[in-house]
Amino acid sequence: MSRTRTIRRFTAVVALVGVLGCARPVEKKYREARQLHDAGHLLEAIPLYREAIQLDPQFAPAQKGLGKAFLTLKRYEEAVPPLEQAALLEPDQSQSHLALGEALRGAGRRGKALVSFERASVVDPSNPLPPLYRGEVLVEQERFAEAIKAFQKTLDLDPGQARAHRGFGDCYYFLKQPERAIEHFQKALERGETSASIYVRLGLALGNLGRNQEGIEALEKGREMAPDNADVLLYLGQLYWDLEQWSKVVEVWDAYLKIKPEDRTTQSLIREARRRLAG
Repeated sequence: MSRTRTIRRFTAVVALVGVLGCARPVEKKYREARQLHDAGHLLEAIPLYREAIQLDPQFAPAQKGLGKAFLTLKRYEEAVPPLEQAALLEPDQSQSHLALGEALRGAGRRGKALVSFERASVVDPSNPLPPLYRGEVLVEQERFAEAIKAFQKTLDLDPGQARAHRGFGDCYYFLKQPERAIEHFQKALERGETSASIYVRLGLALGNLGRNQEGIEALEKGREMAPDNADVLLYLGQLYWDLEQWSKVVEVWDAYLKIKPEDRTTQSLIREARRRLAG
């Protein structure tokens, strides 16, 4: 290696060390917080993010990091202010608007969440997550026609998106179109979207078509995933009731009433199921 090349490399290394060594205090504090955050130590990271913000409130990464830490902890109201600041400081960053929308949704401020998701879509039209989250909020608001359009946009961008099919299924279930709901719930399951709640909706949709045994099979899968899920147990008992399988009704609703002992309607029905079981 020539002496000139050696000198150039040495100069570059010295320059890099100088840059790293001269990092602003806010950047150093942010890196400390980020390391803890990445290691899963969110409660330890939060005060360091706050120290970084005190050093420079305009430092967007610290605002975003603090907000995302609260978001992961499901402390949604606390997540909103720093994420609002991050979105203001980084208006051209889709992820900032997306995270703010998630926090607003978790805090129950759905209208504002929709605005943030729409901004995220405008900034990055190729990202399938903003229309997906927008669709899920629209379902919560019972605006099913608009939600269907949002889920279709999601699938246009990401044809394999399981949650979009789950969203379609929820829309069609509430619109009393069980055949279409079942089609999309099954597609969601095939693509890996598994949860007790999707088995509840699938089971009820099958039951609405009189396919009670298939509905029971779906709800039993939900029960395997979440043995203490009250909805699974309640609706599973109802389908067993329709098939007059009284021992199963008693078994399932006994478990349900341990979770929801105040449900007087089910208390009355289980007494009737016991009477019928006894003959």
